[in-house]
Amino acid sequence: MDAWLEELFVETIWEALKDFYVDIATWGESEIENKLKELKDEVGKEKPLSTSPVVKVVAYETTANPNVDHITFLIRGRIALFKGVESVFMRVQLTISTDVDLLSGDFPITVVDWHTIIGDLKISKKNVFFANLGFGYDDGVWLGRGALKILPAGFGLDIFLGGLSDRGAMVGLSIDLPAPIPLGSTGLGLAGMGGDFAYNFIARLEKDGAPVTDPTAKDYIGWARNTEVLDRWQAGPVDQTAVGVGINTDLVTLADNGRVVKLEPIGLAVLTPGPVFVLGGVGKLLDTDSARIEGYIAVDIPSASLALGLGVRVMIPKPKSGDSYGDKENYLVDAQGVLDAFFSFKDPSTWYVNLGTADKMIGAKIITDIVRAELFFNINNYYVAFGAGISIGGKWSWWIITLTARIGANVAAKIGWNPVELEGMFMIWAELGLKVWKFGFLLRGEAKVLGHTPEPSKLDMTFAYKLDLPWPIPDIKGEKTYTLGDETPVAPTISSPLMAGQALTDGTTTTNPMAIGLLHTHTGRQWETQTAGRSAWPDAVIVVPFSCRVTDETGAVVGTAVSAYLQGGYLVSHTLKTMELRDISGGLPGTVVPGVKAIWAAGPDGDTGRLHINDEDPFSWVVPHGDVADHVTETPPRTVEQLFGYGPEETFSNERRFGEMFVEPKGQPASLVTDFQPQLLTRVLEAREFRLRFETNAGAAIHVDEVTLYLVVAHSQESPLFSPEAGGGIIRWVG
Repeated sequence: MDAWLEELFVETIWEALKDFYVDIATWGESEIENKLKELKDEVGKEKPLSTSPVVKVVAYETTANPNVDHITFLIRGRIALFKGVESVFMRVQLTISTDVDLLSGDFPITVVDWHTIIGDLKISKKNVFFANLGFGYDDGVWLGRGALKILPAGFGLDIFLGGLSDRGAMVGLSIDLPAPIPLGSTGLGLAGMGGDFAYNFIARLEKDGAPVTDPTAKDYIGWARNTEVLDRWQAGPVDQTAVGVGINTDLVTLADNGRVVKLEPIGLAVLTPGPVFVLGGVGKLLDTDSARIEGYIAVDIPSASLALGLGVRVMIPKPKSGDSYGDKENYLVDAQGVLDAFFSFKDPSTWYVNLGTADKMIGAKIITDIVRAELFFNINNYYVAFGAGISIGGKWSWWIITLTARIGANVAAKIGWNPVELEGMFMIWAELGLKVWKFGFLLRGEAKVLGHTPEPSKLDMTFAYKLDLPWPIPDIKGEKTYTLGDETPVAPTISSPLMAGQALTDGTTTTNPMAIGLLHTHTGRQWETQTAGRSAWPDAVIVVPFSCRVTDETGAVVGTAVSAYLQGGYLVSHTLKTMELRDISGGLPGTVVPGVKAIWAAGPDGDTGRLHINDEDPFSWVVPHGDVADHVTETPPRTVEQLFGYGPEETFSNERRFGEMFVEPKGQPASLVTDFQPQLLTRVLEAREFRLRFETNAGAAIHVDEVTLYLVVAHSQESPLFSPEAGGGIIRWVG
């Protein structure tokens, strides 16, 4: 590796360490070495050490020298190389030593091994040409890209090699045409076209640099948006064949050659196994880079989910270079925002619609950042939240002196209904800064009022200040909070899921509005139990309405166990402890009828909260309703991929819980090992013999139809210790 390039990545890691350990640059060698060894705890964590670019710890290894360990870092993001050539995207994986030498140069850490290096370079000359060149090698897979567009002629060619291995390949080709081809009488023209084909390569889905183990449609939206990276694809699983096909086109308004509307590109991708469908693209208005719109929709059949992603960027006038304004560049508007939506048919409670978020609001800077405005609006199954902020200020520079001043206000609110809660915030703040040459001072003060009800019902008033001083002088800061209301917060109350009869909660009796019904499944006839003067037929089914399915502890409810629900950040479990049917023909209180069974009924949209007592068939009520019989289904059983978490290696001898699965070692202890990192970021269970059982958080047994064990080994081979016939499960090899 060239010295200048190695120094660039070493500097990137060192800057990330300075972000993570604020004072690391002032420490001695032994203190730095001890802190580097603490990074072992960061392996597998979602939050990176830094975000621009992303720097994460992906592996930690001990060596023969007890005083020196090795740390593997992942660097992923945009990195500027040198003037005229900018790295659009780079992905590097390298290992450093914990042996530190403060006298070795500008940075005290040393690279001991290189694993992956991928670069995607952009070269351009204004109004002449644009070129994109890329090359990389990653864990046995070759990648490459070559793109050239001659701007005066309008001709362009993009050849993309997303991956080439001994099992398959991913290739793409796109062409920009000098003149659009008319599409009949539509008024549109075809200005370009392209396609992609992948065999045994799948989309690389990651979150904060870590692979997504249970993807949904929203993960494919993020993948579709990230079109610039070279390593968008990765080798598919060894136990199945993967195929991906995509087509894309550039469409323009024909009469003005795309000056009013230009969509480049828009397309459709179909990925298997799945299948997964992704549709969308990017558009520009009025032949300018000042307004850019992108939109994608993804449907993921395996996860039964749908996601929508829209993004808008408005810059008036457009920047002189790149996609951002320079420090001395004046502008009228710089605004951007996103709209994300997600819907799951497997777990309807996970839906959401986000117009920005509290962490990443829709924002606008007006009149060269004199006025800033931002807002967000979120709604989901548990709450609605919204907020806004506005500030006025600016930056003024003269010679080596820069003065900044800004004052603003923010407001936010949250209304929750599952559980019921109300929260509001109002804040005013101001900051004043002075910078002389390289030495800066910034004073910031704020006053914030935060209220919440119920449980706790309280009002917090916080006053805070902070004075940022030049390094190495420590910052001066202070904060004081005054609280009115509940001193000890408790979890919010929940209501009974029973929607008929009476419910007793915390000593309070509630009469529910619905009634228990009676249903004759063969004819469809129904009765209300409270209606006087009517008698039900002897083979009628008793229908008890619930707001959701509950976990059965009586043993009388037929079917699979019901797991706990995640509601409002709490794991909520409703348990049916007693179910009795009494014969009152001989007078009250009656005698218990033995052998009564019940079943949760299936509905047109899947599972329902209707408990049918004296019935064992979830579809029995459909018999007299032929018009809906074809649409009534049960929600398919969940397929759960159970991993063993991140972190250091562990050994255990007693039964241990992982999610809803219990592992009990037999004969000798089991271990959670990290031998396969960084290729596999999670820990792996290592055991000679073990027993598995499954139960809900309420302790109810879960019926499991099939268990698939993935045996992770150094390379594909036959093992005399395991055979599919021995355990009754399915064994898959992962080389």
